[in-house]
Amino acid sequence: MTVEVLVEKFTHPLLPEAVNRYRLNINGATVFIDAGLEAPQGGVVVVTHYHWDHTLGLARARGLRVCMSPETLKSIDPGRAMDSVKTVLEAVGYGDLAEHARPYTSQYGEIKEALAWHDIYTLDECPALGVEAIPCPGHSGDHHCILAGGHVFLGDNYVPYTLSTTLTSPMDYMGSMHRVLSLDWDKAYPGHGDPGGKADLAGWLTKVLERKMARIAALARLAGEGVDMRTALHRMYPGVEGATLFLAARNLVGYARALEELGVVRVDRGRSPWVIGPP
Repeated sequence: MTVEVLVEKFTHPLLPEAVNRYRLNINGATVFIDAGLEAPQGGVVVVTHYHWDHTLGLARARGLRVCMSPETLKSIDPGRAMDSVKTVLEAVGYGDLAEHARPYTSQYGEIKEALAWHDIYTLDECPALGVEAIPCPGHSGDHHCILAGGHVFLGDNYVPYTLSTTLTSPMDYMGSMHRVLSLDWDKAYPGHGDPGGKADLAGWLTKVLERKMARIAALARLAGEGVDMRTALHRMYPGVEGATLFLAARNLVGYARALEELGVVRVDRGRSPWVIGPP
C-alpha cells in the first residue's frame, strides 16, 4: 500500500496556530484526515474529533463521504457544546467567561446543518480503504487516532508547539498515548504544528505529562485545604485572563475529575463554584 501525505494548513483569528488537514493518496484514492476550515475537494473525509476547527470545512462543501464516530456525530451540536461550557463555568463560578467561550461554540450550528448535505458513515463502515481508526480519548471524549501505512494522525492529542494542550480527561489521555506509542508507525501528524517521529512524540509527551502531573499535584494540595474551584483557578493560574482563563478552567475541571477518579479528593458540585476537598 502506498500512502502519500500532503499537509494543508488553515489560519483563523480564533486560533493561535494554523490547523492542519491532511490529504492522503492511498493507492490512487483521496482521503482527508479532518475537514479543516475550507471545503475538501472530493474523496473521503475521516474526522478525528468534533471540534469546529477540524470540521468547519464540512459546511463549505456538498456531497462528501464523511466518516466519524457516533459520539463525534452527537457532539457536533450547538446545545451540547454550550452545555459543556456551562459545566466549566459552573465549576469555577465564572458566568462572565461565557463571552470568551461563545465564539468557539457558535460554529456548531452551521456544521450540524451541513451534515445533511453529506453521506455519513461510522468509522467501522468507512469506505476509505487502508485507514484504521483507534479510540484515543483525552483532548476530547470522542477523539480517534488514524493509522494509514506508516503514518499516525493524532488530531489535537499531539500539538508539538505547546505544552498547554487542553485535556478533558488526563487519565484517558495517558492510556490513549501509551496505546499510540505501542503501535508500529514511522511519523506522527498533529492537529496543529509540524509532524515528527516516535522519539519527537515521546519527548514532547514526557514534558506535557510532567506539566500536567505538576498541576494535578498542586490541585491535590489545595484540596487538602478545602477550597472552591474559583480560588484554585486563580492560585494555579495567577494573572491569566479572558479566553486563556476559560481554557485554564477547562483544564482545571479535567484535573479535578482525575483526582476524583483516583479517590484522593471529594468534589462538591452542589454549589457554584464547586468545592474540592479531602475524600
